[in-house]
Amino acid sequence: MQPDERKIDFALNLAAASIVVNFLVLAVCLFVFNHSGMPKEDTNALAVSVTTIEIFLVIVALGGYWMLRTDVTGTARATTHQYLQQQQVALISAAETEARKTAEATTRRVMEERDAAKPQPASDPQTAAFGQE
Repeated sequence: MQPDERKIDFALNLAAASIVVNFLVLAVCLFVFNHSGMPKEDTNALAVSVTTIEIFLVIVALGGYWMLRTDVTGTARATTHQYLQQQQVALISAAETEARKTAEATTRRVMEERDAAKPQPASDPQTAAFGQE
């Protein structure tokens, strides 16, 4: 695993743990509130504690978002750059192959036109070796 992937995994595990803790704290708060009976006086203490937990989780979520955003952006840039390098090599290779084929076909055509216009004498070593086509 690369260091960036480890950071992303850690941040995702942290976010998942934060969600689980949020639900557990909410369940405990609701359980305590339900078993305490009817509120006789002031329920502000419970409201303040739940609000504090919610504010803390929102701040952690926003911080986690920005932490993940920078790591994901960097990883995406690196992956895109690597992919484009591979595509560039493939395109250059394909272009070289096509240029080679075109050059070979052009050379054959020019040589055939030259041979048709001015046939080689039979005493020529190339004609003796390969014949006149």
